[in-house]
Amino acid sequence: MKTSKVRFYVTISIVKIATKILKLLGRNATHLPGWMANKLCPDFLGHLEKPETLVYVMGTNGKTTVSNLTAEVLKENGYEYINNSSGSNVSEGLISALLSKSSFFGKARCKLAVLEVDERYSPHIFPYMQPDVLVCTNLCRDALDRNANVDFIVNLLNDNISEHTKMILNGDDLIVSHLKPENERVYFGIDELPRDGKARPNIVRDIIVCPECDTKLEYDFLRYNHVGRAHCPNCDYGSPAVDYDVISVDDKNMEFVMKTPAGEETYHLLGKNITDMYNEVTAITLLHQLGLSYGQISESMKKMKPVTSRYDVKKVAGKEVIMCLAKGQSPIASSRVFEFITEQGGSSAVVLLNYDYHDQMHSSENMAWIYEADYEFLNVDCVKQIVAGGNRCYDYKVRALLAGIPEERIDCAVKPEEVVKLVDIENVDKIYILFAVYTRPKALEIREHLMRRIEKGGKRK
Repeated sequence: MKTSKVRFYVTISIVKIATKILKLLGRNATHLPGWMANKLCPDFLGHLEKPETLVYVMGTNGKTTVSNLTAEVLKENGYEYINNSSGSNVSEGLISALLSKSSFFGKARCKLAVLEVDERYSPHIFPYMQPDVLVCTNLCRDALDRNANVDFIVNLLNDNISEHTKMILNGDDLIVSHLKPENERVYFGIDELPRDGKARPNIVRDIIVCPECDTKLEYDFLRYNHVGRAHCPNCDYGSPAVDYDVISVDDKNMEFVMKTPAGEETYHLLGKNITDMYNEVTAITLLHQLGLSYGQISESMKKMKPVTSRYDVKKVAGKEVIMCLAKGQSPIASSRVFEFITEQGGSSAVVLLNYDYHDQMHSSENMAWIYEADYEFLNVDCVKQIVAGGNRCYDYKVRALLAGIPEERIDCAVKPEEVVKLVDIENVDKIYILFAVYTRPKALEIREHLMRRIEKGGKRK
């Protein structure tokens, strides 16, 4: 027996025992087992048996929601599967998820796995375990200090994805739709909608000219960033024909109609934000490709609700306190939330807690990204106040001033908990609390204090 195989069997024995101990102690065991496995056996993932159908869900934004939504529908329909919904999306999380449904010697006990994967980690995962199906939601600039630029991520994916992998791609994202062009592929998208005529331009667009001939691209419609449908006037480069295409949306009845290879299908709309719609369409396309019928998917979608860890509305004393995930160091994600806030109308205060606390703990937060986020969207009459919290609150204030927002509408609190005292609850109907992944606990704490203050009818201090 080869040394590497012996090392694998010794490692899996240790990790399996450690996992049982962690669970006895009430721990989730979603990351540590994978971390231990990688430390003790660097090629551990290559020795695990791959499930019969392995799906990776990747993309800058939406991969968690798509992965979890897919898993919920599979569960609703009695499928057995592996998913890392409660773990990490790097190699450690994948190993922990796969180990949870494998034998003591690493044999897969489940035929299907739907795993969220961070695209930055493809060089550490793909050489050991290639997916049968790869879903990509979108690709745009994100976490500059870690991801460099979009071209860097595209090259990582193209260099590591097998030619045998089936691709499920966003046909409205010119960068995504051209990944691994020789591979088998299926496209999803959303055709032009009346609301697209009101779309406001973004500061950044990650593709402007044709990569084939350097001619400026012409957009049939531009939804946000570079997402929309475009063509090159000089060559045949452009958006592809879409297989699963939303052709109409009924916001009032919360329904949309999708054109599919099998005909038109009507689905319950889970959220009015365009990113919510893209996430749902992505999941539906993947579920179709996994063999589920329209009836199975449609009935399950009717039972689904938006994930409250990313968007949650609480009503108190006639006002709404709304939690919104706006990922730190992600200008596109923040811009989408800013635009969504202005689309809702009414009078609102926006609390900014979307600083990258995790990054601060290990080095220092890179603030260049806030100059690529569209703070200009918040320079509207319905946004009465912006309250920035945390060590970088004055950076956010400078950015808001550069967007033309009057200084009297901007307040700052170096200590995040101090934002509670600054929110002008008397003159707004809605309070949006924007948080990053690692600032959610603090945001939840602030929400509770704000709600108590609203109940008491407290004035601004």
